[in-house]
Formats: sequence, structure tokens, C-alpha cells
Amino acid sequence: MKENIHSYAIQRFIGYQDPFGHVATSGKQLVNSYVAISNGGIFGLGIGNGIQKRGYLPEPYTDFVLSVTAEELGFIGVLVILIALATLIIRIIVIGAKENELYYRLICYGTATLFFTQSFLNIGAVCGLVPITGVTLPFVSYGGSSVWILSACLGFVLMISAKQKDRRIQKDLEVM
Repeated sequence: MKENIHSYAIQRFIGYQDPFGHVATSGKQLVNSYVAISNGGIFGLGIGNGIQKRGYLPEPYTDFVLSVTAEELGFIGVLVILIALATLIIRIIVIGAKENELYYRLICYGTATLFFTQSFLNIGAVCGLVPITGVTLPFVSYGGSSVWILSACLGFVLMISAKQKDRRIQKDLEVM
């Protein structure tokens, strides 16, 4: 068992180092990801018109959903997703920075770190910056447990934000 996991990890790393040298084996996913991204261009092929998700790219709705998005919606579609993720992460950090209680601040910073790390690992794997890890893209990739955990974390952040708003309202009422 340990030997299989070790050889599997080595194969993934080999495919990451030289995907075009191992197109038929360990580099297949990454090469097809590159093809999908390049097929999309600026505006994409249109929703549902992607070719790579039809058997060429394994796991098109989980690990490589960004490649499929790039192929169908193009650079503009990917840019919208990246801006939305960046806005979410920055907003969570701002909520944490405004918080007085250390515990709540750490929840916000931890949630922002989780979102950033997952986004970086998924986008990096799709672009070939990091080895393919199987990490989902927050709220975009298909994955039940990931969505549950991210939703719970975001719920905590929203609770913290609501408490901040309540404190501001109380402060304003005391001033009047």
C-alpha cells in the first residue's frame, strides 16, 4: 500500500516537471489543461461548447474546472472568477482587521488563508505552477465536503460581521 502511494506521488511529480514528455501517462491532465486554456482565448468557445471536458480532461468539474471555464468563457470568464475570489478574500481580511476580539480576528484570518490557499493550489495546478493536488477551487469546483466546510467558515465570518454592525449601531444609539 505504501509503495503504491509513493509511486503514484512520484508519477504526479514527473508529470508536473515535464508534462509534454509524458503526454500519454502522467502529463496528460496538465497538457489537456493547457489545451483547454489556449482553446478559450479571450472570450471562450461559449457555454457548453468546450471540447476538453468530453473525455480528454479527467475530472473536468473538480480539479480542472478552471480549465473548462477558460475554454468555455475565455480569459474574461476566468478573470471574473479571480476577481470574485480576490474580493471575497480581501473582504474577509477587512472584517478581521476591524475586529477587536482576538478569537474572532483569528477566525477571519484563518478563513481568508483557507480560501487563498485553496485558490492558489487549484489555480497553480491548472497552470502548472504546482503539482496537481486535487484541491478544489472555492465555490466553483464540484465537491460536497469542500462546499460544506467553506460555507461554514463563511458563516462564521458573516456572524462576526453582523456582530460588528450591531456594535456600531449600539455605539451610534449611545451617542444620541
